[in-house]
Amino acid sequence: MFKHLHELDPQKSSSAVMSCEEGSASAARFSIRDVNDVYSECTDRITAFLQTYAEMIGSIKKLHTDTLNASPWHRLASLRLDALMSNAELGRSLPIPVDNIVDLLKQEISDIEAQMRKDDTVTKECGCDKLLEFIDTLQSKRVTIAGQFIGERIVSLVNDGNRVLTYGYNSVIARGLIGARQEEGKDFEVTVIDAPPRYTGRRMLHSLQSAGIPCSYCLIGAASRVVKEADTILLGAHAYMANGAMVGPVGTAMVAVIANDRHKPILAVCETIKFCNQVQIDSVAHNELYPAGQMVSPASPLHGVENGPKVLNIAYDVTSADDIAGVITELGLFAPSAVPAVMREYSKDSRDIVEERIVSE
Repeated sequence: MFKHLHELDPQKSSSAVMSCEEGSASAARFSIRDVNDVYSECTDRITAFLQTYAEMIGSIKKLHTDTLNASPWHRLASLRLDALMSNAELGRSLPIPVDNIVDLLKQEISDIEAQMRKDDTVTKECGCDKLLEFIDTLQSKRVTIAGQFIGERIVSLVNDGNRVLTYGYNSVIARGLIGARQEEGKDFEVTVIDAPPRYTGRRMLHSLQSAGIPCSYCLIGAASRVVKEADTILLGAHAYMANGAMVGPVGTAMVAVIANDRHKPILAVCETIKFCNQVQIDSVAHNELYPAGQMVSPASPLHGVENGPKVLNIAYDVTSADDIAGVITELGLFAPSAVPAVMREYSKDSRDIVEERIVSE
């Protein structure tokens, strides 16, 4: 049932990346760091992907003028992007939102190429500068500033005396809760639910306690008990699909189902750059597997058994739109059914919408 899914093997994948003739040192470094789980969440992987591509575009500017003029600019930029993606896929599957980012980058490359054909004064060096500026805009407005806006909205949602519940680690949720405590002086408590084998909730717990927020911590087996005491439930998203389903770290769907059964409203936290025009209804068709060894301790009876049952260490699960009350984005709070409408607006010009929000703020 899960044979079609790719299981991470850091040692094997790193060797494959190093032996690949395509790409560059930047692409290989990104892929190796990605497969070794250096980037802790989807946002970090997106940021690293954009920074790596920016380095690869910067290398085009260093080419000798004759070499640069010998090949169409858009071909060089597209080849760099393809090489980065092929190197990355040797290690592990790229995050779902990267498909959107690649589409935006390809569209920008085409637009710059069209400008070059119309205006001879636009050199290929200028084309590189324009693309680098677009990458920086994409990173700052759709990731960094978007996270700040969402954090501000989380601050407004948390009230004195609330008990907030969250699962695992999400940097945007952490930023919002810390802001509510340190900037607004609100008095509230946070319950962090965690799950093996990655235990990302420990990072969330450390971040919140360092900010002076009273916290409690439990594993996912105790979720049914702590959920009923929560006033606000915030869950971070890896991606948000066009059918309103949320892809999140494995265990997210379980927490959502328990909360929905207790009639507790759930708010998903997701930047719009993670909105995808794909549809996903289960965790089987598209997913990835972490190394099975992470789930088996040396004391386990399964440890070292070659012909025993295969251990499944799945990375993500899918939460139904019916279990989500609203999605907090940099553009506001929306119902899951509004995701396609938001994507249509962004397809007009992904840069102007956030720019308008910045001006209005």
